[in-house]
Amino acid sequence: MTEQGKYIYGIIEEKERRELQVPGILNPSGRPYTVPCDNISAVVSEAPFIAYETTEENMLAHNRVLEEVMKSYDVIPLRFGTMTRTETEVLEFLEGIRPSLEASFKKLKGKCEFDLTVSINEKELLQEISETTAEIKDLKAKLMEAGGQAKLEDRILIGKLLSDEITKKKIEFVQSIGQALDPYVLEKVPLKYRRDTPPLLNVALLVEKEKIKDLEQAIYRLGDYFEGKLHFKYAGPLPPYNFTELKLLVINYETISEARHILRLGEQVTAKEIKQAYRELANEFHPDKHQGNSQSEEEFKKVAHAYKLLAKYCEKNPQERYDFKPENFGETVVVVDREDKA
Repeated sequence: MTEQGKYIYGIIEEKERRELQVPGILNPSGRPYTVPCDNISAVVSEAPFIAYETTEENMLAHNRVLEEVMKSYDVIPLRFGTMTRTETEVLEFLEGIRPSLEASFKKLKGKCEFDLTVSINEKELLQEISETTAEIKDLKAKLMEAGGQAKLEDRILIGKLLSDEITKKKIEFVQSIGQALDPYVLEKVPLKYRRDTPPLLNVALLVEKEKIKDLEQAIYRLGDYFEGKLHFKYAGPLPPYNFTELKLLVINYETISEARHILRLGEQVTAKEIKQAYRELANEFHPDKHQGNSQSEEEFKKVAHAYKLLAKYCEKNPQERYDFKPENFGETVVVVDREDKA
């Protein structure tokens, strides 16, 4: 039988134990409830103590609980898959991060997040620029007249002019969007985009709850104004995932195993060998050696994060030699990543 634990969705300001009328993750009959610790509570549910896959079903279950909580509370959302084994561990966790929680609640009280993506119709934009930019129109006419005798430098010049005009237009679009939305937005955070062609904008917006309708109406007006040129897509209101000051490190077998592989370590190592592996890889991928190489920068960040996880694990489980086989792994730990709070 699979061991059961406490799946933690987020943290709210609540003194009493309460039950939510929404299904929990991987346990529809187990209703989420609050575990109070003085004036704050963790929202948890009984769930299998496993490594949670980021499937659509699991993510929907996680977000469904947070959306229900948001109807009545300001919530500090926790990373998907955050778990402890017992309620006692939940309470210890809350006590351990209380100062960070207080700072986060102060910043996020009465606020929520909107994620906005703005895509551009490149074909439409290119056609408009070609038809309205006098210098480009004249050069195209010149090339048509020259036919096969057209100069290569003229073709290159048209390409450069088109590129410059497209960049100029995109800047103007972004400025117009900012002017329309900034009155309703407290803070912006750029979001990563996983497709090959990035959108014009992909940002998280921190918004006061009382301005939600104003923001939505502003986005609709922009959509109408830029119809055919830009496509607006947003999600919200959401828990403020990208604005919480509370950053957590989940130290379990899966995260440590991944970190170990990133640092190219075997199953049995010493703390000294972990540090040495980190230094060698950090030196290999250091941005100063690969300026402008985004792949090297990403590898450097992965190496640094992997070392941070392993260092925290070693701190919590001091041993002369570490055996990272599943049966020898210690307790799962969730700790505040204080270095990321700056």
